[in-house]
Amino acid sequence: MTTSPDHQHDVDYWRNTLNAIDRMLTEIPDTMLTISSYAMDLAGPSTSTEPPLPGGDALVLTGPWASDATHGDDTPHPAQTIVEWAHTIYDAHGTIPTARLRYAEALRYLRDQTPWILESPWTTAWRDDIEAVHGRLRALVPAEVDDRHDSTPLEETIDLTAMADLIPEDKLLTRDEAEHFWPNRLDPTAWATLRKRAQRAREDGHNIPHRRYPVEWIKDTLARRVCA
Repeated sequence: MTTSPDHQHDVDYWRNTLNAIDRMLTEIPDTMLTISSYAMDLAGPSTSTEPPLPGGDALVLTGPWASDATHGDDTPHPAQTIVEWAHTIYDAHGTIPTARLRYAEALRYLRDQTPWILESPWTTAWRDDIEAVHGRLRALVPAEVDDRHDSTPLEETIDLTAMADLIPEDKLLTRDEAEHFWPNRLDPTAWATLRKRAQRAREDGHNIPHRRYPVEWIKDTLARRVCA
C-alpha cells in the first residue's frame, strides 16, 4: 500500500500531537511548583463548598479519573481519553489488550495505529478529542513545551511524587486514587491497616466515609513501612 504525502503529513502531525500531550503532562508538576502565584484553574467558578485542590486544572488533568466518567466534559482527562480511545481501536480490530491497558501503553498503541485511525470512521471524533486534550494542556504549560515537530516517542515520566505532595493532608482519597499517586507502594496488609483505622475513627464519631482515607493517614502508613 502506497502512502500519499498528504496522508503521511497528517500521520506525522497527529503523532506529534500525541507526543506534545505526553510532554505537557510531564511538564505540569514542575509548572505547578515553580509558578505558584499563577491562577491555573480555568474551569470557572465552582459551587462546591469543598476548597479547591492546589493547581486546579493541573491537578485534575494529571490525577486519577473515575472509570464511569465521560471524557467529553469541561475538563477532558488526558490519560482517560488516551486509554479509552485505545480500547475503542482494539475493539474495532476485534482484539483485546494482552494486559490491563495503562496510559503509556495506550499512547504507544495510538501512535502505532494513527495511520489506520485517520482513514477509519472514528477519525473526526478522535481528532476532536485529542485536540480538546491538547488545547486544555497547552493553557497550563510554557509555550515552548507545545512542540509538535518532535516525532520521538516519549515515556511516561509524570512526577507523581511532586503531585502527591500538593494534595492537602485532610483530602479523602479512594484506594484507586491513592494507587495512582503511590503505585505499588501499599500492599494488602497496609490497606487492611487503613481500613481498621477508618473503622475505629467512625466508631469514635468521626465522619470518615467508607472506602475513603485521609491523605495524612496514607502518608503516615507509607512512612511507617519505610521505617519498618
